[in-house]
Amino acid sequence: MAGTVIMNNGFIVTAVISYSFITRILKWIFPFTIKLFFLKVAFFILLTALLDRIEYCEFLMTLWYNNINSGSG
Repeated sequence: MAGTVIMNNGFIVTAVISYSFITRILKWIFPFTIKLFFLKVAFFILLTALLDRIEYCEFLMTLWYNNINSGSG
């Protein structure tokens, strides 16, 4: 589980770097519609990575909460 969080952090950084890199290239090569499509794809990738991290945090909080409740008995 901790491995997925580390992978997600690296994935977010990679997505941000590739996002700026792709936009710079597309600015010169491709027309506006294709550029817009790639921007949407990059945004979607970033969004899913962030949502995955939030879900993992909620999972940890649930475990922690359940442990406290069972401990107080």
